[in-house]
This record gives sequence, structure tokens and C-alpha cells, in this order.
Amino acid sequence: MTQLAKTAHALPRAIGLVARAVTRIVKFVVTASQRAKARRDLARLDDHLLRDIGIDQMTAQAECSRRFWQG
Repeated sequence: MTQLAKTAHALPRAIGLVARAVTRIVKFVVTASQRAKARRDLARLDDHLLRDIGIDQMTAQAECSRRFWQG
């Protein structure tokens, strides 16, 4: 098998690997962005609204202090 044939044969697999990697990166960015927004929103709630959703100020502050990559 020539080098060109080997390369052509391996190309679909390489494209699949790259596509999966890009998909994982996009999913991570979307999830991280959603987490960051949710934590910003949580930080804006007052004590009354926090009680309505069943958490206290200390728990809210702990959640808001987490980094975007932390689940």
C-alpha cells in the first residue's frame, strides 16, 4: 500500500477524532458558560429569595465562589 493510500485510509478516523474533540470542547464551553451565569444570578439574590429556593446565604456564597470548571 502506498503512503498516499495509507493516509487516505486513515483520514476518516482522524477526522472523527478531531470532530469528537471539538464536540467535547464546545460542550465544555457551553456548560462552563451556563454555570458561570447561574452563579452570577445566584449572587444577586437577596436573603428572602434565597430562602424561597431553600438555601442560606452561606451556601449561596460557597457556590458562587466555585470556579466555572467546577461542577
